[in-house]
Amino acid sequence: MQQLFSPSTKKPMVHNPMWAICERVAEVQTLLDDHLTGGKHSAEDVVAKAQALLNEPALLRAMFDVGYFSPNKPQDN
Repeated sequence: MQQLFSPSTKKPMVHNPMWAICERVAEVQTLLDDHLTGGKHSAEDVVAKAQALLNEPALLRAMFDVGYFSPNKPQDN
């Protein structure tokens, strides 16, 4: 599995795929919270950044590894 790096801290994330998924979900939640509470990001920026985070090949692989995707179903990416 590829090493994932946190975009906010640039530090390597733990190799456990479940932690990689949690890290990305937390980053998307932070974007949403920042947008809703302070307007730090526009809605368009939040959507674009969330899509980029959640479509990273290494993250999709982590999701496959923990069973989010059926092994018989090919991924779209």
